[in-house]
Amino acid sequence: MLKLLEVYRSRLNMSNPSPRTEFLAEGRGKRPKLNHVTLSVRVSPSTKSTLELIAERYQCEYGGKPWIGELLEKIGREELIIVPSPPPPCRMPKTVEQVAVDLEELPDPHKIERERVTQLYAGSLQDES
Repeated sequence: MLKLLEVYRSRLNMSNPSPRTEFLAEGRGKRPKLNHVTLSVRVSPSTKSTLELIAERYQCEYGGKPWIGELLEKIGREELIIVPSPPPPCRMPKTVEQVAVDLEELPDPHKIERERVTQLYAGSLQDES
């Protein structure tokens, strides 16, 4: 009875109570040692999502999910080449002539106020008649 209780307790502590270990002797079931270095990166959630989309696009997957590590491996092996995107269009400085034209197109604030007062005055004259 005591032996049965010990076996029961040992099985409760195991994540898999009935493991099949016969394949481990043959070297199967283990991940191959690749002598890689662990790399930790802190990125925003949106950047992570973008990198996962890029990884998926270039078939960098592990276990059916996009794998950023494989994406970095392909870049490191020069299977993927990073090309910078073009810079955003910059505004060229305006010439003196362009600034003068822009100033002419601006409405005169006094002219706007004069028109508003004129309309108000014209409206009040019509109300009196």
